[in-house]
Amino acid sequence: MTSIPLENWLLFYTRRNTDVADSLLQTLNKVSGPMGIRLQRPGMKEYDDRQEALLRALQQNVGQQVKVKQLRLEREREKAMREQELEMLQRQKEAEHFKTWAEQEDNFHLHQAKLRVNKFNIFYPDLMDKRSMPQYFEPSFSILCFHSGPPYEDIAFKIVNCK
Repeated sequence: MTSIPLENWLLFYTRRNTDVADSLLQTLNKVSGPMGIRLQRPGMKEYDDRQEALLRALQQNVGQQVKVKQLRLEREREKAMREQELEMLQRQKEAEHFKTWAEQEDNFHLHQAKLRVNKFNIFYPDLMDKRSMPQYFEPSFSILCFHSGPPYEDIAFKIVNCK
């Protein structure tokens, strides 16, 4: 476990409690080292023993530090937003790249499927008209028909999974 250094801090005290503030500071200096806390001297702010004086001292001193802290937090938030935007842009680029790759892969497999041609060897040894070649036609997308002539009947093949 690590401790947070106490580097930029303020100690508010009243005039009548100056000795108590000094005692507190001495005690903190004695115990901070053995506890592993890095302690720097605070900004010592004395105020009159009235609530209005304390509020005024807080507004004058803490207000500026709070503004600096708010500016730092805003910068950190803006940096985080920029990093998120860059991450989203990277994801979009990767998604586009994957989409392009998937389309190319699909086109490749479609082309490979088109290259695979089914070859039909149908013999007609007793064909009466030797000059006419057997012909094929497709009455529908999933049936392939061959017509040759007498004495042979037409032959049809049903194509399964014709995608």
